[in-house]
Amino acid sequence: FLLTSFMARSGSRAWICRDAAHQPVGFAIAREGRRATQIGPVVAASAPQAQALVQAARGALQGLVLIDVSTARQGLNDWLAQQGFAVQRGFVRMALSATLPACVTHPHDALFAVAGPEFG
Repeated sequence: FLLTSFMARSGSRAWICRDAAHQPVGFAIAREGRRATQIGPVVAASAPQAQALVQAARGALQGLVLIDVSTARQGLNDWLAQQGFAVQRGFVRMALSATLPACVTHPHDALFAVAGPEFG
């Protein structure tokens, strides 16, 4: 539902990463905001694929671009800094449960950038 909602918004765009067999292995969505374009979520099977998706999105977008990446994704954060991105804000993910979501407990899962802190 959330991804469908993002894509239904005016100015939204998406990129798909495919493996050697042309099977989809990741995607990135960019949504126009009032002041900037937000890239996220970014879902990929590997860090290089996530970087390729962000690079493709950034190359197609104009103006200010924001992306929310966990500090656990240090490789992506370092790469973004090399591309000219700078840390603008921090946020803490909190959960009311003894069992944390996989994206919190497993730093190697496929979520490289969130849609924004307001979406959890």
